[in-house]
Amino acid sequence: MKYIKILTFCFLLACLGFYVVSAKDIDRIGQKLFQKKPEENKQLENDELNIDVNSRYAILVEQDSGRVLYTKQAKKRIHPASLTKIMTVYLALQSITDENKIVQVPADIFPKLEAENASVAGFQPNENVRIKDLLYGALLPSGADACITLAQTIDGSEEAFVKRMNETAKQLGMHDTHFTNCTGLDDDQHYSSVYDLQLLLREALKNDAFAEIFHTKTYVVEGDHVNPTGFTMYGTMWQTMEVHNLYSDFLLGGKTGYTPDAGLCLASQGSVNGTQYLLITAGADGDAETEPYHILDAIKVYEKVKKES
Repeated sequence: MKYIKILTFCFLLACLGFYVVSAKDIDRIGQKLFQKKPEENKQLENDELNIDVNSRYAILVEQDSGRVLYTKQAKKRIHPASLTKIMTVYLALQSITDENKIVQVPADIFPKLEAENASVAGFQPNENVRIKDLLYGALLPSGADACITLAQTIDGSEEAFVKRMNETAKQLGMHDTHFTNCTGLDDDQHYSSVYDLQLLLREALKNDAFAEIFHTKTYVVEGDHVNPTGFTMYGTMWQTMEVHNLYSDFLLGGKTGYTPDAGLCLASQGSVNGTQYLLITAGADGDAETEPYHILDAIKVYEKVKKES
């Protein structure tokens, strides 16, 4: 009986030891599965510039390498506002074969755009325009009329086009992004992050046609039977800088955005000492009637890069 008790005690000790080791192993495996990779943590916590900005969300990266120099709530989901149109134009350029093809701007899209107070490029109902005009109209003056015409021309409906926007976002690794429209109007299910948007802009700028549009300050649309005199489009970032008497030696191009929920947003490209950078900011206070805090942030950041280089 004595020996049986001793054997039982030893057996229980062995089981307890096995349990402890197994628990530790499980914990270690769990940490490996759910913990971010060390290089990813380092990337998102990097702040080489020691700078703060007005915008609540921001990320600065070297364009070619993707190296992150500054972040501020970079992976938090935001309303992207008209920065959405970067995807719209990028996807349109992937889909078309002839930029000079003439299409008609649908008349039935305008009542909804007016009701939503959406920004428009200046096209008229039933106006015949080149697809190229629509591409510039979507990025420069941030025209929702241009975006929806592109979507309907390419995929038959905005809904079908948006489905492909989401597929493309997934392919680019934009894990905190989901689109419900091609214009950037606020919707609870329409979101992104400044981290995801820099992934998008880096990819889009590899397309020469996109880069050309992104860098353009003004663009002239030729007239037709509906609009005989044509009209000139102005890039919203450049136009705002002119109004506020702002200047930067470093800015190459940019896409602005604003909705009440999104705040002032800007996706910009800058060049300092021959190195190109991308800066995405969102959530700056203000609106079209205030100081352009999003652009002031960009000027400040690129100047800081110059000082530190």
